[in-house]
Amino acid sequence: MVVAASKLATPFCLFFESHGVRLKVETNLPSILNAIQHYLPPTSKLGDFEDADDLFSIVANNEGGQPNEEYTYCLYHGGNLLLHTTSPDLALDELESRLHAAIALRSLPWLFVHAGVVGWQECAIIIPGRSWSGKTTLVAELVKAGATYYSDEYAVFGQDGYVYSYPRPLALREGQRGRRVKRSAEELGGRIGTDPLPVALIVATRYDEHARWQPQVLSPGQAVLRLLENTIDAIRRPQCAISTFGRVVTNCLAISGTRPSSDQVAPYLLALCDQVSMVWRQREVKHPDKILASLFCSN
Repeated sequence: MVVAASKLATPFCLFFESHGVRLKVETNLPSILNAIQHYLPPTSKLGDFEDADDLFSIVANNEGGQPNEEYTYCLYHGGNLLLHTTSPDLALDELESRLHAAIALRSLPWLFVHAGVVGWQECAIIIPGRSWSGKTTLVAELVKAGATYYSDEYAVFGQDGYVYSYPRPLALREGQRGRRVKRSAEELGGRIGTDPLPVALIVATRYDEHARWQPQVLSPGQAVLRLLENTIDAIRRPQCAISTFGRVVTNCLAISGTRPSSDQVAPYLLALCDQVSMVWRQREVKHPDKILASLFCSN
């Protein structure tokens, strides 16, 4: 039996803030509350606020009331049921995803873009794309090759056009069913970046096992569109998004195309980023987009 959140007592709660968004999570089991703290978004700060921008609840229910009976878990957003399951891990995973989305929607003036991000030579490589496009796999390979980890799910842009770290654990898919397994950057032999970075390279790509790596150079306008396509809440904030992304693409190179395995592509992207960074240091350059395109085509 599914019971509405308003009908059950949820005496255990925590408040946290991330990117200016205040959220409350509550439950009726202390063990669930302890577990929730491991699922909070990166950079979260616990607090004790008088109000919150949004509320999520996990309600555990033991219908028979016997200690050895299986619990069911209901995840609520406000009073709306999102999930009913016998798996606490599934409820917590879904809660984590919802918390990320709630922050992405409300985090003014930040812009959250579905993208993987790594740092290289004091610049950022952005890999925009939705789930199942292969961006986490490519990010993991870049980190293994020496890049600094920033995010595998969201590129967080400030109005200055720089990208900021959002270092949640990488959610790598394993097996035929694509079960997600969390891995830290340290487990992959890498490290987490903390400083905001200018963008040197935008790679709009998806994995195809039969693909040949023959990407095309995108114009600045096309690059902005690729970012907009993957931006949370772009419809309600078009002027902010266009203005911010205009700054992002000013001196970066954007490429697009299907790709083969990550281990074939990662070294190429790092070498290309090296060349873009080198051009940036030539302050006398008046048309960086043309020079960057010529650098790419020469490889």
